[in-house]
Amino acid sequence: MIQTFSSYKSFTSEELEKIELSPEGGRACYTFFEYFICEQVSHTHPTYPHKIGISVISKNHLTKFYLFPPQGQTLEDFLGFYIDRYLKSSKHLEKMETHLSRLRVFARKTFTRESRDYSSEELKTLLKSYMDLYWNMMVCAGNLRMIDRAVIEKLRTLFRGVSDVDTALAIAALPIKCPFNAEERLAILDVSVGVARGTLVKGTTKYQKKVQKLVDSYAWSEMGYFDEPPKVFADYEKEILDFAGKDPELALVAMKNQIAEEEHSQARLLEGLDKKGKAIVQVASWATYLKDYYKCAINELEYRGEWVLAEIAKKSGVSLEYIKDLVPDEIFALLDGKKPDEGFVKERVRQNVCIGAPDGKLVFLTGDDAEKFIAEHASIAFSSQKEFKGRVASRGNARGIARVVLEKKDFGKLRDGDILVVTNTSPDFVSIIKKSGAVVAEEGGLTAHVSVVSREFGIPCVVGIENATEIFKDGDQLEVDAERGVVRKLS
Repeated sequence: MIQTFSSYKSFTSEELEKIELSPEGGRACYTFFEYFICEQVSHTHPTYPHKIGISVISKNHLTKFYLFPPQGQTLEDFLGFYIDRYLKSSKHLEKMETHLSRLRVFARKTFTRESRDYSSEELKTLLKSYMDLYWNMMVCAGNLRMIDRAVIEKLRTLFRGVSDVDTALAIAALPIKCPFNAEERLAILDVSVGVARGTLVKGTTKYQKKVQKLVDSYAWSEMGYFDEPPKVFADYEKEILDFAGKDPELALVAMKNQIAEEEHSQARLLEGLDKKGKAIVQVASWATYLKDYYKCAINELEYRGEWVLAEIAKKSGVSLEYIKDLVPDEIFALLDGKKPDEGFVKERVRQNVCIGAPDGKLVFLTGDDAEKFIAEHASIAFSSQKEFKGRVASRGNARGIARVVLEKKDFGKLRDGDILVVTNTSPDFVSIIKKSGAVVAEEGGLTAHVSVVSREFGIPCVVGIENATEIFKDGDQLEVDAERGVVRKLS
């Protein structure tokens, strides 16, 4: 079945057949958010428009993202469109930060819950605001992904004569400002130091205020597009007390020293570059920071706006999870008393393909149409291949047992020293990244979360191994050569 929408055009069978997909990543995701990942392309943004299409293939909430260019062209043909203005002036990147900051402020003002019953019309108005904010934030993520692709190629050319290109790329992509999660960790360590010194005592008013400030400032840090919960007072208290028993002052100094050393490393790298080279590094550094800042903004929107979806669920007599597996048209209809076909919704969750193109096209494929599209465009031909080439994100070598982790419920599979195999990671993955012997990821972006975090913790990491989560299986013996960007199956 092809599900279409009144606001958008559909694809012809011929247009669907000619789509050529390029893997871009993936994560666990509800249908509601999957819709916006594709709608960011179909609904043209005045400041951050797209020239390429996006397709999301979802099976029981596990999604994979793909990009595709217009027929007869390649993604590389459009890299200049996404990066050129930023190379001319970094002010455009500063404006993206301002754009996201204003949206965060608007979300805080808009989604202030009152203790009362909301009418269907009031909930529709709030839902429209939520959707508008989501679209305005999501287009930044889509643009940053394309900037990432473009800047990798420019950096490789820039550092062509350097003996260690991957290290140069990693230094170039260090964030221009302190990332949100690093800022959170510094704040937690700061409170832990007070507890360890005895100047901050558990249970006192001062202590309660300090911990509550962490909740108010960072509660959404590990949220995502699925069912990742916000952090609460007890979560922060546990982290604080754990750090307090492990010399938090030393950890705080070490973290600050690492940040300072990274700043010096990037400054040294810039010294030998001309104006054009410095502009390329500046774009890479801004892109890393902005991808993190985007996640902070979109997570906070979900955190603050979640109650609107919960109110709609309560008024409609369905679960919150069910609401999140509907598309906007279906939620508006539900508020008018028209329930969607539950069998169709269930089938769409089981497997669907969502496709959005810049010429105003947006569709969902389910059933046989989804099966056909996946078979023709995204099927994997397994072979006896034992060695796979990717890109070094963090140097080192490791051998171990593969553990494929697709969502939070899989975290328990990983033991210390195992090889973590993922599509990509998000902030909630940090705890298991630290336990892993190495990380292998499908997503290959220079500014991808998995690249940044693996470097931060010194964990060997190879990225850009297409279909890694399907090629490698739990229990496979792997060798990760993160000096050359090679992953080998040993058994």
